[in-house]
Amino acid sequence: KLVLDAPTVVFTGNAFIPSAAIASLSADKITTGTLNAANLNVINLNASAIVTGTISGANLAINLNTGEVLFQKGSIKSTNGLLNINIDNGTFAQGDGVKGMLFTQGELYLSTSSMWASLMGGGDGAVPDYGKIGFNQAIVGQGLLIEGKHVLTLGIHKDNWPSTVIAAPPSLMMSDTGWFYLNGQGTLVQIDGGDKYEVNGFSSQPAIYIGTNAPTWNKGPKNRIVIDAEYVHIRSVYDMTTSSSPNVFVASDGALVRSTSASKYKVNIERTRSTDLAERLLTVPNAHWLDKAAMERYASGEQKELPQTNFGLIAEDLEAAGLEDLVVRGPDGELEGIQYDRIAAALLPLLAQMKTEIDELKATA
Repeated sequence: KLVLDAPTVVFTGNAFIPSAAIASLSADKITTGTLNAANLNVINLNASAIVTGTISGANLAINLNTGEVLFQKGSIKSTNGLLNINIDNGTFAQGDGVKGMLFTQGELYLSTSSMWASLMGGGDGAVPDYGKIGFNQAIVGQGLLIEGKHVLTLGIHKDNWPSTVIAAPPSLMMSDTGWFYLNGQGTLVQIDGGDKYEVNGFSSQPAIYIGTNAPTWNKGPKNRIVIDAEYVHIRSVYDMTTSSSPNVFVASDGALVRSTSASKYKVNIERTRSTDLAERLLTVPNAHWLDKAAMERYASGEQKELPQTNFGLIAEDLEAAGLEDLVVRGPDGELEGIQYDRIAAALLPLLAQMKTEIDELKATA
């Protein structure tokens, strides 16, 4: 046996100690070599002292240097059961027990309590309970798909708006029953499309305006629908026919109004049997012409058919004859057209006078 009993012991060579019981050992004395953690049990370890390297386990690795956390399998769940990140199938489910969502395979499924259990389990082939946001492969290309199971609403949140009624305007609603509702109550709804065109030297965009006071831009209520386009086509108007007289007038601002004749729509009525208008009409010549706009379309190739010759009267001829009651002027006072439907009324007094004269001649014959 060798007993060392001194305040300081100095070794000048190497020593081999197969086993030792050391009452007190300072870790700062261990400066080299390897400690085998398989045979080391550490208790009361201060985690703040672990500042570098990678903590690894069978299914988890945490890199303290890069901040990367790698999971092999398993899940991350909240203790209240309202959050589940499933590592095995790559799903993320979250909710409040009444409404929730599942994110899987690049798509977001929205659910109510009826599907909550299956969503929290991260089941495959999930079906949206009330909505889905995902990928859409359409004929025209790839894009975003937003689906509602029975009703889809797109709107803007407004405070104090009842949640039990239609979404606050502006909003868009559609249902699987074929109902489509664009709600622009109290605001302007504008739809633009197509190519630009020129009107009187100004460029304009084909558009529909719902809830506006255009084109006059006055200070009145915004209760008009305005359609701006080079031409406005309603195919069914041409296809559906009637034997009734024309009764629609196009105002200078483009408004369509019904033409009426009953006295209830008139004020300051003055009846007369004067033949003055009729006698002036008899001095107005007839005319034949080609429509200017039609000829321009034909010359540019826009119109294929050769324009037909028109027959009628010229507004300037009626003006020259003093027949102001039978012409139409624009807001600027320029002549625009003729009120052809008034011509028959203007001729009636003269026809009545001629009939009286004929009857008198017959009576004396």
